[in-house]
Amino acid sequence: DKLRGGGKRKSSTAASGNGAAKKKAKTTGEDAQRKKSGAEMKKEALDLIRRINAVEGVTQGVVYDTCPQVVKKIKEFLQRDGMTKKYLCVALGDINSNSLQKFLSAKGQ
Repeated sequence: DKLRGGGKRKSSTAASGNGAAKKKAKTTGEDAQRKKSGAEMKKEALDLIRRINAVEGVTQGVVYDTCPQVVKKIKEFLQRDGMTKKYLCVALGDINSNSLQKFLSAKGQ
């Protein structure tokens, strides 16, 4: 029985084998997402901005949200892969990045 590994030993080996397989599959999926090059992420970000700007029927220059709501939405938008403040500034009409930074960091608006 000891030569074949015994019941306890088999189950712990099988459990660790399954855990390793699960961990390996998880890592592989994460690696696939991380393998996007900077150029691919940049292209995706710029394509997203182009699609947003292509929407018709949107009133230009009218914002109904409060400043904290706008800041939250901008920060969420910037969390996308490849999206940078530079791309956002250009999309918003080539605004100064310092102005965006001051707006995002302002308190009590």
